[in-house]
Amino acid sequence: MSAFTEPQVHEEVEVDLFSSDPIPAPAPQTRPRPAQATSNRPYAPSAPSQPTRPTRKHTLPPASPSSLALALRHKQKGTEAFKLGQYAPAADAYSAAIDALPAGHLLLVPLFTNRALVRLRTGEYAGAGEDAGGALGVILGLASSSDAPGLVEAGRTKANEGGWTHPLGVGVDLGDGYVKALKRRAEAWEGREKWVEAGRDWEVLAGAGWVAQGVRGEAVRGAGRCRRMVSGSGASSGGGAGAGGPVEGPVGAGRKAPAVKPKPKPMTMGKSEPSKALLAHRGALAQAERDDNAKHALKDGVDARIAAWKTGKETNIRALLSSLDQVLWPEVVGVKMGLHELVMPAHVKKGYVRAIGKVHPDKLNASNSTVEQRMLANAVFGTLNEAWIAFQNGK
Repeated sequence: MSAFTEPQVHEEVEVDLFSSDPIPAPAPQTRPRPAQATSNRPYAPSAPSQPTRPTRKHTLPPASPSSLALALRHKQKGTEAFKLGQYAPAADAYSAAIDALPAGHLLLVPLFTNRALVRLRTGEYAGAGEDAGGALGVILGLASSSDAPGLVEAGRTKANEGGWTHPLGVGVDLGDGYVKALKRRAEAWEGREKWVEAGRDWEVLAGAGWVAQGVRGEAVRGAGRCRRMVSGSGASSGGGAGAGGPVEGPVGAGRKAPAVKPKPKPMTMGKSEPSKALLAHRGALAQAERDDNAKHALKDGVDARIAAWKTGKETNIRALLSSLDQVLWPEVVGVKMGLHELVMPAHVKKGYVRAIGKVHPDKLNASNSTVEQRMLANAVFGTLNEAWIAFQNGK
């Protein structure tokens, strides 16, 4: 009976979906062959066939041109609302864009990450985490697909206008989407005080060599912050080590941990720096909740004042600028502009720039304005921008 050699076993190569290095082919599996014990000739194997990487064909769901156009319109509305600080309308617009596309479409990646950011701003941490997870689900579903290298490269070059002119969404920057989704899921975990889960996501980002240095630095700080929170919250959240059980390792079977080791943890729980950060975080959440309640109570009154100010002159920037005193408070309006000061286009531009600078969302905050004043200023900011665009187009 002939003897057989043992088959060689090769470990599967782990593939980085977003690495710029070429994807390696796995080592070929060597089939058992009879030993050539009775022959004096050296064994000359035939040329092996080219090894192939085991992949699967991933079917990307297509979207019709009308669905793409509808989703893009809603996405643009969401982006404009977000820039104006109007988070609720922004979330609604992104939701409409998501609903216009089939499940698993590549364009859901930027839409999910955008809505996750909006929900983080409004304190909806559970929803933000779900959106980030939805984006990651689309991306990681491509990890073992033969289409993955081409899709990643198309995203790097922003092909097809970032995917918005392709029925399959080819051109979406999957690397950027992966970083944003993982980062926002980590932030959502932190918002829910899920420090262990947040730390895992931060550590993944920190260990990804292809991620930008700034993001990796932020991830390192986030992972350290989560470790400190877990360490300061006692054994219930950290689990395992330091709980007074037997010490694992070569120090001796059944040896107990010294009693002095777990004692410092309870002593520093109420005085550690992370606890102060947590209190500040909770205070910010409480303030955001109070602001949201105030916005709901003031919405009808603010909408009525804005409507009374702009109705009939939505695209007449001269009329809008000359009547700002009807809707804004004196400290912001300053010296009232009359129509006679807005005759020439250069005068209109000067008045528009001055007004926009005073009502810009970045200029107003809780220290220099009330919630109602910020709501009025945001609405005026958007109205003046639209009127300015109409003015430029009509020149």
